[in-house]
Amino acid sequence: MKKAKNTHSIKEQERLVSKFSEHILEIKTKGFTVVPNLISKKETKVIRKKILEIYKKQCAEINGEKKLSKIYEQGFTMSLLSYDKYFVKFVTQKKYTRFVKSFLGNYFQLFCQNGVINQANRKVKQNINKWHRDFNYLHIVSSKPLGLNIFYCVDDFTESNGSTWYLPGSHKFEKFPGLKFAEKHKVQIIAKAGSAIVFDPMVFHKGGLNKSKKERITFTNIFTYPFIKQQINLPQKLETKTNSKVLGFYDTTANSVYEFRKKRLLRISQK
Repeated sequence: MKKAKNTHSIKEQERLVSKFSEHILEIKTKGFTVVPNLISKKETKVIRKKILEIYKKQCAEINGEKKLSKIYEQGFTMSLLSYDKYFVKFVTQKKYTRFVKSFLGNYFQLFCQNGVINQANRKVKQNINKWHRDFNYLHIVSSKPLGLNIFYCVDDFTESNGSTWYLPGSHKFEKFPGLKFAEKHKVQIIAKAGSAIVFDPMVFHKGGLNKSKKERITFTNIFTYPFIKQQINLPQKLETKTNSKVLGFYDTTANSVYEFRKKRLLRISQK
């Protein structure tokens, strides 16, 4: 292999042939990358309105926001596409899934699609404001990512409105290194509305506290291998079978041997 220029004793190196390949390398090494202008300004306005509307519905379902606060989910809006099919395109269109294919190949499904409303001057810390991984309770590492999170900035991410903090490289370590270490080495993402933070769900991260006068809104699509069960049973919630493999229609647990084999025949017929 050709020797890397301006280096000593290095025979192998990554080939960054495009901005896309640079993003992929950043995810591999740091655990996250920022992709600008993945959604338009017009889309951010539509998304913002829809997430706030869905959040009101979900608060009403559980008899008030105070109930959500009790389980540390105030401002957390689950399964957006179950409430509005507008959000299906962010799961199925190649523009949004090309990063996923680079890590998971062609056979993956949506684990969850949630909205996050980081409310201004919220008194009680929610789970999103604490260090966590998106695959909760897992303390493992793998040779390749178990999933990929595409985290859309519906509003600008700023220091004052509590933009998300990441712990670089922490997707490569089983244990949380402790609060002192995390606070010392954390990195805050500053990004414009319409950008997306694409990251390994196993990298430790947390939402900052919003000290501005307006809520900061984001929404997330986490994709995984089908052996990891979905947060919400989407095939049961959705009538559409658009790109049904990605939405999980091929991988629900079969109720019988006949049903199991019927699903396998369906997969073969659609290849």
